[in-house]
Amino acid sequence: MTASIDSTSAEAVRGRLNILTENHAQAEIARRTGFPPANVHRFLKGGKIPADFCGAVVREFGINPAWLLTGEGAPRLSDVTEGTMRMAGNVLELVEAMSAVARMRLGSLTGKHHLRVLRELNDALEDHERLRERLNEHSHPVFQKLVEDIRATMEKRDLERATDLIKAAEQVQRLCADDKLSLELDAHHAHLAFLMRDFETSADYRRRVFIRQLAGSIEFSELRLLEAQYFVMALLGTGHAREALRVARATLDLATEPRGRYYACMQTTVGVLELDLGDLHAAMADIHAGMPYAAQLLNEQYSGYLAKMQLCSGLQTVQDVIATGKMTHSKAAQILRFAACMEDQATLKYALEHCTTDKPGAHPGRLAVSEATFASTLAEAFSRRKGGEAAVLKRLDAAPHRDPRDRAAVAIARCQALRVMGKRKKAEKALAGATELLAAVKPEIIVHIEPMAIHSRNRIELGDEGGREFFDSHYARGFACFRPWIS
Repeated sequence: MTASIDSTSAEAVRGRLNILTENHAQAEIARRTGFPPANVHRFLKGGKIPADFCGAVVREFGINPAWLLTGEGAPRLSDVTEGTMRMAGNVLELVEAMSAVARMRLGSLTGKHHLRVLRELNDALEDHERLRERLNEHSHPVFQKLVEDIRATMEKRDLERATDLIKAAEQVQRLCADDKLSLELDAHHAHLAFLMRDFETSADYRRRVFIRQLAGSIEFSELRLLEAQYFVMALLGTGHAREALRVARATLDLATEPRGRYYACMQTTVGVLELDLGDLHAAMADIHAGMPYAAQLLNEQYSGYLAKMQLCSGLQTVQDVIATGKMTHSKAAQILRFAACMEDQATLKYALEHCTTDKPGAHPGRLAVSEATFASTLAEAFSRRKGGEAAVLKRLDAAPHRDPRDRAAVAIARCQALRVMGKRKKAEKALAGATELLAAVKPEIIVHIEPMAIHSRNRIELGDEGGREFFDSHYARGFACFRPWIS
């Protein structure tokens, strides 16, 4: 149910909403906010006013949320700029006065003028504190209702509405000093960004939540572990695997008794990060220690990493892993990545047959064929079907190109496909392009093992023996699958 403005401030808000009708017809307000005309009429005449209606009014008509909800400030955001400039000037004068007082020696404050300056400064500071208290008193119930609305909206996965509500809440947050509500708002913002695949923003907000929670109490309970897990996953999503591993290990050290399933989840995550960073020996120990006790959802999500661990260690073949346990999207994705990395045509064909489908509903756990871009591109290159090079490489257009990591992975796959098709000159050119794109990836960002292995093999096959360094270092840390390419 949509939250509404509480009765103590509803009439004042209604009065300010009616000012809006002086320049805009009710029909226009209804159309632009997305609320039925009858509802808008009721809000303006005496009915309860939902918080998301206020948010829509702010967004569509450029209304200053502080003015609409509390009566403070200029009515329109376009007016706020001038008001803000005046406020900035006043603050600057205040700071200059404070600096002047700070420079005065106490012994020189005997004159009436200096005493008056101090009294005026003290009065100004007291007025400022009273104003902050008033703003907090008026805005707190509105802020609370907005956060409750956001919570309910996020549970329904209504991302568009959640985006609007979060924007409104962030405006009101500036007027309200409530650390608990602010913390929850940041957590919702992080989750929303993650669902919208804006991993950088999600990681930034998760970092804020994690640090504030860490500073708030020495008790690091299971709930804190869950919040830390979200932060670690956000970092992993942006490629900051080293930072994620540091946070995960520190969290395990800080965890207090009793240690339950979220501790096991974090321990498993440490193993996953170690695997991504190329330490298979350490990864196997942590994943085997934590995964049996982790939450069921994590078991499903990390089943792919368990499969990857078995494949990379040489303990199981692709056929063995497919035959063991149920298929999940995570498992299918890791098998296909590994098969493309190993570059064996028969194994790749088997993996595509058992891990993808053109009828997802008929084969739960399998990936749609369109999601297996790199594996299907390589299979097409092996077959060299009619349509030639252009038709093969066109498949890569569907691959993600969001960031330098993605673009480097696509360039590496392009080089691999050209090499497999026997287009050596073009493959060499593609290799140079891939090398350049990898150099553009920030040092703190980790490129996944599979594209790096393919890139290293591309180098070897095209005459650069320096590509063996990657395989040597990983083989020494448990990646037996790379034995054919070591020095």
